[in-house]
Amino acid sequence: MASKNYLQLEIDGQKYGLKFNIGTFKILGENLGVDPFTYKTASKEFSDVVNWVKPILKAALLSNHLTKKETVEYTDQQIDDLVNELSVADLTLIGNMWSNPSDSKPSVNGEVTQNTQSGTDLG
Repeated sequence: MASKNYLQLEIDGQKYGLKFNIGTFKILGENLGVDPFTYKTASKEFSDVVNWVKPILKAALLSNHLTKKETVEYTDQQIDDLVNELSVADLTLIGNMWSNPSDSKPSVNGEVTQNTQSGTDLG
């Protein structure tokens, strides 16, 4: 399911929630040591897009757990395994949710934050 700031992936029967909020920006910035507002891929090569999406996926997974006040860590191998199970459409959707902040980030007036866990189901 996906709303403007939440996406749920189902891989091998396991559901994974991705939260695209300020926590995602913080985690991505801390993990990569970059300004998350400038994090993008200039390449359209598939391998470059996959490598670009991996840190976004990890940050969004962790942000979802933090939102739910759960402590979870993912290894790089676990993230690689998840990414390897994603379809091109799933990778594209994750990239689009990250790349289009006006579509995927909470609005100032709270319209998006009222419904944080409903939307498109992938799997």
